Amino acid sequence: MKANIEISEETMDVLAGALDLSSLYDEDYGVDEENLSYAIKLMVDLCAK
Repeated sequence: MKANIEISEETMDVLAGALDLSSLYDEDYGVDEENLSYAIKLMVDLCAK
């Protein structure tokens, strides 16, 4: 399933920090969509338990 969401750079930084992941956003390259998708999936899995 796919969904479109809006998420701020600040929220992506907090999410990455909470999950101990590398930055999800880079000013030169934009959003790391693969890493962001993984972070969101991980959060959903953690919340569903």
